[in-house]
Amino acid sequence: MLTLLEALDTLDGLDTPGDPRRGPARQQVVNALRALPPGALRQEDAPPLLERVASHLETFPALPARALTPPAPAVGATWWLSGHDAAGAVLRVRLDALRPGQRPFEAFWPAGRADTAAERAASRAYDAACAYLGTRPLAPLRGWHRLVLEDLPDGWPAPEVEGGSMGAPLALMLLSTWTRQPLPVTRAVTGNLDARGRLVLPPSGTAALEAKLRAVARERRCIETVFVPPGYEKVECPPGLEVRAVEDLRGLAHAFGLSPGAPPHPITVPAYLEAVEELVALEEMRAAPDGLLRERAESVAGAWAELASATPAPPWALRMAHAELATVLIAVRARCGDVAAATAAVEEADGWIEGETLPPLLESRLRNVQASALLPLRRFAQARRYAATARAAAERASHRLQAARVASNQGAIEAHAGRFEASLTYLEEALAAFEEAAPWEANIARCHRVGVLGRLGRFEEAHAALEEAVDRTLGDAHLPAGWRASNLLYLDYEALKLSLLEGETRAMRRAMRRVSARLREASGAWPAAGIAARAVEACCRTGDVALADRWLAFLERLAREPGAPDLSRWLGRAHAALCLRRLEMGPPPDPPLCTLTKAWLQQLGEAPRLEAEHLAKRLEAEFY
Repeated sequence: MLTLLEALDTLDGLDTPGDPRRGPARQQVVNALRALPPGALRQEDAPPLLERVASHLETFPALPARALTPPAPAVGATWWLSGHDAAGAVLRVRLDALRPGQRPFEAFWPAGRADTAAERAASRAYDAACAYLGTRPLAPLRGWHRLVLEDLPDGWPAPEVEGGSMGAPLALMLLSTWTRQPLPVTRAVTGNLDARGRLVLPPSGTAALEAKLRAVARERRCIETVFVPPGYEKVECPPGLEVRAVEDLRGLAHAFGLSPGAPPHPITVPAYLEAVEELVALEEMRAAPDGLLRERAESVAGAWAELASATPAPPWALRMAHAELATVLIAVRARCGDVAAATAAVEEADGWIEGETLPPLLESRLRNVQASALLPLRRFAQARRYAATARAAAERASHRLQAARVASNQGAIEAHAGRFEASLTYLEEALAAFEEAAPWEANIARCHRVGVLGRLGRFEEAHAALEEAVDRTLGDAHLPAGWRASNLLYLDYEALKLSLLEGETRAMRRAMRRVSARLREASGAWPAAGIAARAVEACCRTGDVALADRWLAFLERLAREPGAPDLSRWLGRAHAALCLRRLEMGPPPDPPLCTLTKAWLQQLGEAPRLEAEHLAKRLEAEFY
């Protein structure tokens, strides 16, 4: 509608019949008429608009019937009012929920991305909707939901969501989807929800709100009422549009006709079992990014808490499903770099599994991830006990692939413990078993083998192993795209670590360029945090302190991201590399050692000492 009105304004202002601007403006009028969206006009708006068009065009397309017909009320669909520019915009947006059997959605936002304010507003909207209903559904927000623009004209790019004013509409769409109640098309809302579920706008939001109201009156005449936070209802409003204040999500839900008595889909035992089965499949196939997988696993864990409290003696199938869930939860927390949460899950599993008889394969999988989760804490003796139990259970199950996974993990344990010859024996065993059972799963064992060969000083073999691993990853046509990208990122990480062991500055620069390019496509804190810490060290070794500072800034941004795990060990390592560089270049730095570096040394069982030789030795010793 804005394009149509601007073109008509241009034609109104042209006095000369042969003006070259007349032809393009007429074509704009024709194109805009054809593209008018549903509900753009009321019946009384059509005659004066068409009269104005007829004053400039002898023939023109008929007004589309949809322009005079509001869209039907629908579950999970409402209006997005954008004040991104002075003109404003109004778009119809729908919340899609993942259907059974689908892979998680790769993107939540229509344009695939949004700014930080919008991301935080979306998370608060989800929490507020859950609090309003008094329960937390099994499906998390991202991955299991996505926003779709319903009537964006063909060829128009989806706009990027900015700011927090999408929060309140999103909360309504979630409530509508969960309770299966349609949202009215004559009402719209703009604003964010705070931590207490109250509707808010920024103090500077008046100008943007007025632009949105003008856009509503111009673009979607089917909207009769716009709801805003208290204090904004007296803004300048176009004729024919009502602006009403609403206090919070409860009042907003009532205004949109959503009944609080309509419960969401209940968390039943079959629903829980189905959710766990889906999680295990996603974990096996690596069909979702770790961040999304963790959100889903945490949601399902919350459902288990509800079921367990309502079922004092859970049946065997439910207990076994919980063991499956614990296996995924420990693994994904560890891969996300959240050592504390992964360790807590390890200890919790030990508590309830005592006295339980698990199927051998399930026992092996659970004990194996428990062993792996303890490596960052250097609890090698306990990790070996878990791994030995996992190995025995895999043998009882006669499961060759699981035996390969356990042997690979035993190789990792010994590598982190500094027993490289023992590690290499386990890794060779694992790779032989993977070759028979599932070659596509061998990448972690290959990565560890590259690192172990480097630690043993067998650099030619290490480079050959690295090259072979890259070739195998690129040459496997059946490897899922996400798995391939993850494999290549880990292999580039190994190349960076290998270059540090060799002291080859050119190799360090090449490895940093490759890994930097791959990180643009990665998400989550791991292995990004480890890569950044090693890159800081490589930059210090090559003398590029400015680039080291940029890598450190990247690591610090990772640590500040919402929901980020504790990255202090990686920050401590990065600061240790910078401290070593300063020690080598001149007088001792001031302060001598930062708190993060002291904590990192203490985690390694070392006394914090300001000596170049000591720091260099500790940087080289840690296998990660």
